[in-house]
Amino acid sequence: MNSKKIYFKIGSISIEITSSTSYVLEFFKKQYCLLPTTHKPFDYRLTFNVDTLSVFKMHINRKTGEISFPKYEDYSHFSFFFNFIVQLFVLQQGIILLHASSVEKGQKGYVFAGPSGIGKTTIIKNIEPTHIYSNDVTILKKLRDNYVLLCSPFDRFFSASKKQIKLEKIFFLRQAKKTSVKDLSHSKGYESLLKNSIFYYFLDTIVVKGKKKRLNNDFADIKIPDYSLLMQKYLLQLFALRPSTLLNKKRDDKIYSLVESL
Repeated sequence: MNSKKIYFKIGSISIEITSSTSYVLEFFKKQYCLLPTTHKPFDYRLTFNVDTLSVFKMHINRKTGEISFPKYEDYSHFSFFFNFIVQLFVLQQGIILLHASSVEKGQKGYVFAGPSGIGKTTIIKNIEPTHIYSNDVTILKKLRDNYVLLCSPFDRFFSASKKQIKLEKIFFLRQAKKTSVKDLSHSKGYESLLKNSIFYYFLDTIVVKGKKKRLNNDFADIKIPDYSLLMQKYLLQLFALRPSTLLNKKRDDKIYSLVESL
C-alpha cells in the first residue's frame, strides 16, 4: 500500500508525516492544524506504521523518525509519541514544548503550566480566541537573549497570522484555598519546568539542589542522553531569563484579572 503524506509546521520548521494507514492520517487531521499536502520542502520526516503484527518500536535520528504500533482501537497514544518526536526534531532549533496553555496580552506572552485538570483551560476560556496561543501544548523558542511564544498548531486556536511575541512570564498552577502568587526558587522553578516538558517522562533521574532524584517513569528505558542534556540546558536558560511564578488558585476562581495586574 502506498504511503500518504500530510504536513505539520512549527514556526518556520515543517515536518512531513507519512503512513500507509489512512486512519492514522485522519487522526492527525482531526487533532492538529496541518499544512496543505502540497507543502514542500520539509525539514523532517516522521513515519507511522500500524499493523496487526507490529510491536511497538521507535527509531529516531537527526532528520527522520519512525514509529511502529500494534493495531489498537484507541489511537490517542499517537499524540504523546508524536509530540515527543516533534520535540526531538525542533529542540535542535532551540524550541521547547511545554504542557501548558498560553495567551497574548499587550504584545506579551503569558504561559500557564501544570498537570492535567489543574485549570489551564479554565484560565483561557473567557479570553478572545485571537489572544490565545495554545490550549495544551505551548511552544517557546530561544531568540538571541530571550524566549518568544509561537502560536501552537497542536490545537484549534492556531492561526498563521499570529506573530511570535516576547515571553513575559511563566505561571505554574496549584490548587489552593486562597488565590495568591509566589516567586519560585531556582531549584523549584527548574524542576517545575522539567516536569512540564515531555522529556520528563523519559528520564530516570533528575538533579535537584545538587542531589540526584530517582524517578519512576514508564519510558525511562528509552535512552536519549544528547537530547536530554540539550533540553536541560535550554530549560536552565529559560528559567534564568524568565524566572517562574507559583500561582495558587481556588478552584473555578477567575484569576486572569490578577495575572493581568502582575
